[in-house]
Amino acid sequence: MSGKKRKIGLLWLAVILGAAVFGGLFIFWNKTEPDSITRALAARQCALAFAGREEIESTERTNFSEEDADSWYVPYAEYLYRQGLWNTELIPADSKTMGGALTGSELLAMAQWLKPETPFALSEGKKEGQAAGKEDWDRFFELLLQTCGTQDAVTEKELVIVGTPNCLSEAKAWEAYTTDGIYHFEGLSLDALVDRRIRVRVRDAEILEVKEIVSDQVTYENVWLRHYESGVVQAYVYGAWREFRAGSQEQSLEGVLADLSLSGGSLTQIALKKDTIRGKLQAVGENALEVEGYGTVPLADSFRVYEVYGEFREGTKESLTVGYDQAEYVVADGKICAALIGQNVQAEAIRVLLTDASVGSVFHETAVFTSDQPFTVSSQDGVISERHEAGEMVQIDRGSGYFSNGRLRIVPDGEGKIGFTSFQRKYGDPWYEGEIELAETEEGILIINEVDLETYLVYVVPSEMPESYGLEALKAQAVCARSYACRQIEGGAYASYGAHVDDTTNFQVYNNTQTDDLTRQAVRETSGQVLTYNGALVTTYYYATSCGYGNDMGVWGSSASDYPYLKSIHMSEGEAPDLSSEESFRAFLAERDASNLESGSPWYRWETVISAEKMTQRMDRFLSGYAKSHREQVLFLRDDGSFETAEDGSGPDTIGTVTGLEVLERSRSGYVNTLQIEGTEGTVRIRRPGTVRALLGDTELVYTRQDGSTSTGRTILPSASIVLDAVTEGEAGGWKITGGGYGHGVGMSQTAASALAGRGNSYAEILQYFYPGTELASGY
Repeated sequence: MSGKKRKIGLLWLAVILGAAVFGGLFIFWNKTEPDSITRALAARQCALAFAGREEIESTERTNFSEEDADSWYVPYAEYLYRQGLWNTELIPADSKTMGGALTGSELLAMAQWLKPETPFALSEGKKEGQAAGKEDWDRFFELLLQTCGTQDAVTEKELVIVGTPNCLSEAKAWEAYTTDGIYHFEGLSLDALVDRRIRVRVRDAEILEVKEIVSDQVTYENVWLRHYESGVVQAYVYGAWREFRAGSQEQSLEGVLADLSLSGGSLTQIALKKDTIRGKLQAVGENALEVEGYGTVPLADSFRVYEVYGEFREGTKESLTVGYDQAEYVVADGKICAALIGQNVQAEAIRVLLTDASVGSVFHETAVFTSDQPFTVSSQDGVISERHEAGEMVQIDRGSGYFSNGRLRIVPDGEGKIGFTSFQRKYGDPWYEGEIELAETEEGILIINEVDLETYLVYVVPSEMPESYGLEALKAQAVCARSYACRQIEGGAYASYGAHVDDTTNFQVYNNTQTDDLTRQAVRETSGQVLTYNGALVTTYYYATSCGYGNDMGVWGSSASDYPYLKSIHMSEGEAPDLSSEESFRAFLAERDASNLESGSPWYRWETVISAEKMTQRMDRFLSGYAKSHREQVLFLRDDGSFETAEDGSGPDTIGTVTGLEVLERSRSGYVNTLQIEGTEGTVRIRRPGTVRALLGDTELVYTRQDGSTSTGRTILPSASIVLDAVTEGEAGGWKITGGGYGHGVGMSQTAASALAGRGNSYAEILQYFYPGTELASGY
């Protein structure tokens, strides 16, 4: 068959090819006319015009017999009965009726239910007692989509059918593997369309209708060939293993990448791709990879990632780890067609983006540096290679010719350190172990410190926890920091820049405080140790201190059950109280339990006052900025009294003068989950503790801590463990905020860890206290 489009026309493929039969599923009772649609298939298309699969599946099933209950069409028909589009008098709920053709009279009744502005009529020559024709059904279905307002949800697209349960062992009943993912296709038969490009009508992962065959000539690009025997080759094609008859082949077809071309479902050509490159991955871009020794190499449109060690599986670009040589890259026509990952990454080094704290950015206008040992500045292709003496200052500006050959690497001799004067840290001009890499982007220069993971921790731990907290607390902190770093190396948040993390609180603070002997001891004595849960690396969140009661992952809207090792930890002996009511939490804040592990922290209790004027300014700024990018957490009062999000991000930029603040919901440990803000021109509710902290915090607020000391200049509220009381302050008035703790409250409280260490607990016991059920492991 040629590549020209071949119209299905009257051969309405969805129906006349019949219903596919998978043991125990519905079989049509009668052979429908070519220009018709069965009621079963009509039910499915109509239901999916109304709603998604999940809502349809939840419909109560009351009309069909137990014998028919498991048939594929039942949830769709039941949904239409529930909506009122169908009724059992007109269309009885039984398998014989469902297998028959929808009639013109039934279609007219359905159209009348929609109450169209223009009366719906059958095409000329069609009679009400006859099967409804495809032309009339298409007109009705478009009218249904308009009535439901789901024109954007139900769309048309082209895809290739890779396989169905008829040829794929991986495929479940009514499941088709395609070049666009896995789709469901109840009521249709797609077996004859495997290896064809077709145009379909879809909603989400549901194929409603096959519109036409576009071509029977297809090419599966960059597939992995695993096995060849007796003229049959096994290939991994878009998530499934397929077997193709390949005839006699002289070339090896095992463990190689290839393009497979087919015509009419038969394999016609195998184009092997054997050229490869290899090197440390320096960056992962949207359409390119940067590989050491090769520079930036574009990706093929059908770029794939395969893990070819152990049990074969397909990955994604996120499976690639920058800073490591873990993969071979198959290239053709100057593009990378596939990455073949041959080993799991053992986290030995980490790449840290060094920020310019003066502007709060990872981008620099210039880099001014030296070393305490002779050092080399070189480009990756070796064109630039400069030797400099110890103490010699080098300045590289944005836009200079240094970057004409790509990234630059700064390497000191021996165990030398590299120091910068173009940006500062808390202790002054910073010095770094390891090597430095410079990369130029449109926004500025990136400065990346590639350093041994254990050395990195030596500079993280003192920046996150003071030496005075004690050795065992520092050791617990080291394990947490190592576990967190390993997760970030896997995660690839900065892969496009060629880094794993930055050096701020966005990840872990690095080299902001000089290291010390006790910290080095803590890192050395826990070398390689991480926390795992059921064998998997855990997310080791930590924070400064709480009000005496920590929080779980609900603080970020996650399900607490997905993180069983991150619980709301009550820092006192005895049964943990329920502080979800306003009364119970106020009493908890007031009692200041001296036996609580955190009671000695200045931030254990604190207070501040925010004026009505400042609160109004904060609210206006919040609505015009933060609320636009976090709109799922901000609800506006509607005219009908309900609170809803502004789905398009177009909520108001003001609610006028703020007149009231009220806590509506708290977590069990007392953190504010929902806060209502009333204004002269509207009312808003915000959700989640982090959003509350972002709204109420201001650099001008002065916080008085329980030891009488004060603190200011903080952009967000110390914590969301607060109570609010209206106060009179001149004519303006305002609110007194009384709170406890500093941080998000999830995971390990550093203050409480220090207290436990002071009581003689080991670092393993401290970790078990804050991450119950976890285990210490090595080898990540």
